[in-house]
Amino acid sequence: MGNILVTFQLLGSFVAFALIILVYRAKSSEPQKVLLAGTIFVYINMLGYYFELTSKTVETAILGIKMEYIGNTLGSLLFIFFVCIYSPQKSYRFWKIFYLINNLFILFLVLTYPNHTLYYKGLSMRIGGGITYVDMEYGIFYYWWVISSSVLGLLVVYIASCAYMGYKSKNHPEYAWIIAASSISTLSWPLNIFHVFGDYDIGPMTLLLTTACLTIITSKYRMFDTVATAKNQLIDELEDGIIVYDGDERLAYYNIGALLVFPELEKSWPKEDAKEQLEAFLLKNEDGFLRDGRYYQWKRKAMFDGKKRLLGEIIRIVDYTETYEHTNKLLELKNDAEKANRAKSMFLTNMSHEIRTPLNAIVGMDELILRENASESINEYAGNIREAGRVLLALINDVLDISKIESGKLDVKADQYEMSSLLYNVFTMISMKAEEKGLVFRMEIDETLPNCLFGDEMRLKQCLVNLLTNSVKYTKKGKVIFKVSWKPISEEELTLQIAVSDTGIGIKQSDLGRIFESFERVDYPKNKGIEGSGLGLNITKELVSLMGGCLDVESVYGEGSTFHFEIPQGIPNKLQASAPIGKLKLQNVNNTSPHKSSYIFTAPEARALVVDDNAVNIAVVRGLLKKCKIQTEDALSGPECLDKVSKSHYDIILMDHMMPGMDGIETFKKIRQMKNGKCENVPCIALTANAVAGSKDQYLAAGFTDYLSKPINIDELYRQLMEYLPASMIIRQKEEEEE
Repeated sequence: MGNILVTFQLLGSFVAFALIILVYRAKSSEPQKVLLAGTIFVYINMLGYYFELTSKTVETAILGIKMEYIGNTLGSLLFIFFVCIYSPQKSYRFWKIFYLINNLFILFLVLTYPNHTLYYKGLSMRIGGGITYVDMEYGIFYYWWVISSSVLGLLVVYIASCAYMGYKSKNHPEYAWIIAASSISTLSWPLNIFHVFGDYDIGPMTLLLTTACLTIITSKYRMFDTVATAKNQLIDELEDGIIVYDGDERLAYYNIGALLVFPELEKSWPKEDAKEQLEAFLLKNEDGFLRDGRYYQWKRKAMFDGKKRLLGEIIRIVDYTETYEHTNKLLELKNDAEKANRAKSMFLTNMSHEIRTPLNAIVGMDELILRENASESINEYAGNIREAGRVLLALINDVLDISKIESGKLDVKADQYEMSSLLYNVFTMISMKAEEKGLVFRMEIDETLPNCLFGDEMRLKQCLVNLLTNSVKYTKKGKVIFKVSWKPISEEELTLQIAVSDTGIGIKQSDLGRIFESFERVDYPKNKGIEGSGLGLNITKELVSLMGGCLDVESVYGEGSTFHFEIPQGIPNKLQASAPIGKLKLQNVNNTSPHKSSYIFTAPEARALVVDDNAVNIAVVRGLLKKCKIQTEDALSGPECLDKVSKSHYDIILMDHMMPGMDGIETFKKIRQMKNGKCENVPCIALTANAVAGSKDQYLAAGFTDYLSKPINIDELYRQLMEYLPASMIIRQKEEEEE
């Protein structure tokens, strides 16, 4: 029996040596180096016990015991360092320092025996069955070693268990094996105490078995691979949830992040329907989901090997709570902004109506004074009133336009127009202002420019008037030059080139970036006497941009400025077939003269019904229609209008919208619904102070024939009357008769 144990111990030494070679050849890393050192000490421990079993003298036996303790104390110490490498939750620094000191102290006591009796009080030899046994009388620190080394074995098991619980054994089975391997060494003391193997010390062999198991585990699970270990730890500790399905669509892995989102994974793991439950939830929440006050989104990706064979799927769950809350906050702010914008639009609509209504009376009555009064002084006063009304109306329009721009509702509407007519109107509006200031106003028009173009005539005219008015306002002496040129793009399109130059006060270089901002008036102390809202250039720049161009400016302070832009315009009749604009005949218009409409006619047989709750507005319209000799009746409310149209026929109806009780739209619909009514198909024009974006479309959609905003544009009023009154009633007049 003794020879068998000696042979068994010698074979164990060879196994330990083989483990040294195996670990040495493994990939170099921190755990490889620690396990290699531990394996060497286990080998020393095995050899020491072999020398003890085969010793013939007490001295040889003591040497074997000292070798055994070198391997035992340092080998077991390195095991705690090894296991701690794979425990990211804690460093266990205290225990590592404690056992370093403890084991070195015990080793010191053993190596210095027999110079003291602290560890061994004495020992004797006996030979039995062909092997040597050493009987020892133990000192106090021997019992301390028994206790501390037993606790060390349990501590190693505890650390491995914590790592197992932290990583989850389903995902990292190597930690379950480490626990099992660590538990082997804890069995040595109870086996020796109860003499399960007689007088044979099983401790070195259990330490060898632990080392062998750890070597096999680290090799099988590539635990020496630092990169692989780092990847595993990174994935396990990743805040994003990671869930893996294998090739058989079974739940194969999940990390801590996934477990925090789906705690039920831990409970449902053994169940085969875990994947089905998870998939049902994810597919129901493809765009994202809320859990425990956090918002998550998930993505799926297939895994393939090097031969493009499907290995499984990865589901990544990302916490987008901050983004989700930020987005919701932005949506809330957007809704608040839209609500505020709607309130502003409603305010502007109401204010536009409230301001335009009395302004219509002022401008309209003023026009009647100019028409019917012969006194030169009164005409001068009335002309000033008309000019003030135009300024006020321009200011209202600017405020409405900037509101449309800010809300994104300002758009351009292209249609066919005549450039000669547009330029004539612009000249008429600007030349008078330039003449009043003693300025030279010159228009330089390229005579080859096609006269018939396709674009937004109204917005282009607005841009030109804004730029020219600006130049006249800021030029005290000298001239304002308006240049219009062009260059072809294709047979159906050209580039319209506009430039407005003046010899005015100019703009400082430091102010050039500010002049296009809303309500901005540069060099204010010098220009505070000049009227304006500070909106014209901002509106013009936005309009030019909407029409496909860019407004630029060059200026020399004290010498003057040049504003210019280019925009594309269509050519309806193609370039070759388009007639050029030629040389324009332009003349100034006196401010104190009554407005001369280009639509000169009378219609004495026509009957018009004017519907408005404001008697002054009715008087204005009646006065304007009087010049055309149109027979006029009025109604101050919707019900009164319905009563009149049920009894009499009218050739045209001018209907105000904002009336108390029954408004204009409701009244109009009731007229159209009248059976056998006298005016069910009569043209009906909406007369309203509501001039914000979309108003015209609103009235046309309601069924009105056309739309006029207040203050009434006389030319537009007469144009619509000529268009919608029966042609047989229109009597055209010569301009001389009008005068």
